[in-house]
Amino acid sequence: MFLDEVRVPVSCRVGAENDGWRVTQVTLSFERGTAFAGEVVACRRALTELAARARKNGRWDDPALRRRLGGLEAEFRALWRLVQWNVSAAEGPDAVPGAGGSVFKLAYSHARQELFDTAADVLGPDALDAAQPWTRERLNSLSYTIAAGTSQIQRSIVAERILGLPKGR
Repeated sequence: MFLDEVRVPVSCRVGAENDGWRVTQVTLSFERGTAFAGEVVACRRALTELAARARKNGRWDDPALRRRLGGLEAEFRALWRLVQWNVSAAEGPDAVPGAGGSVFKLAYSHARQELFDTAADVLGPDALDAAQPWTRERLNSLSYTIAAGTSQIQRSIVAERILGLPKGR
């Protein structure tokens, strides 16, 4: 979307004139790199609850499910460390999280969907009950692939800014 001939009062402007793209990039860097810390903690808590439910309803006996839960535990631990690294990288008055936020965002979006897909397997038919918080979170997890920049945009950022690959056409 392009807005032509728009006037913004100076009192409402963020940053210097004609500096909007840089302000947007900095804002998105923080959003991707540091803003999901609480969400990672919540997912780790949900994973613990999910394992307890699996033990309670007999799904824990399935070795494939236990492997999925174990893999998710490892993935969320790694994501927690990545959040800590991104926060450290953003320390200081002029510091901005780097492209590592895009790595985090990609991995987190995938892990969150996998967590709630696994929850559906653990819950069985109860996963179809819209009143269940697990069901709402599963549907909500789909939005994370577009929030703060689509997964494809994140892949392009990683390719260009981290791997140094040429821009696609």
